[in-house]
Amino acid sequence: MKVWNGKKIDYKELYALQDSVLEVVFALENSFYLTGGTALHRFHYNARYSDNLDLFTTKNNLFSESINEIIDKLEEKYDLNHTVKSRDFHRVLVSDSLQLDFVNDSVYRYGKSDILHSIRVDNKINILANKVTAIVGRDEGKDVFDLFFIAINEAFSWKEILHIANKKATVEKEVLIERLSSFPLNWLDNLKKIKQFRVTENMVKQICNDILQNRENSFYKAR
Repeated sequence: MKVWNGKKIDYKELYALQDSVLEVVFALENSFYLTGGTALHRFHYNARYSDNLDLFTTKNNLFSESINEIIDKLEEKYDLNHTVKSRDFHRVLVSDSLQLDFVNDSVYRYGKSDILHSIRVDNKINILANKVTAIVGRDEGKDVFDLFFIAINEAFSWKEILHIANKKATVEKEVLIERLSSFPLNWLDNLKKIKQFRVTENMVKQICNDILQNRENSFYKAR
């Protein structure tokens, strides 16, 4: 049992619920894939806890039909609260503990899903590009943490990542560097970490230099 901001979360129970819900979703015929922090840390790195499930599809004309089918199946096992319903976004609370977001995305997606334990999981490069666009647009520690954790573990070119990110949204290199340089690293202390990974000022300078010079990711090269 973990306590975060006064809220008790049993991650053994929450992760079991996530697994059960994902099993239901991917047993059905649909085009959803899991992305975001839960995709990274349940299926790749296990470096921090992630509470919600982000299920995306792209320009799907059967979006509402697929969600209705999933909800019908989930209601056979769980109490659901369908809190948000719009054309391209639905939010469902499962058993008052798991937030399930369905998104019918319209922006560019790089690459294909990885099939891991029968689950369609977004590829790490696309997630990284999404983290870049997120950092430009919001101040959340999880985005910065995930960006650095991917950099430590994966080989990629910053020229390619910025090219991919700019197919999703406008990302100016100078703005990204400024956002990273000015981000208060003490905010990362509030994340629900599993692995004790620390981002330092020198690491920020290194990644900003890589971005500025359009270089290969030097964190991976230095391993």
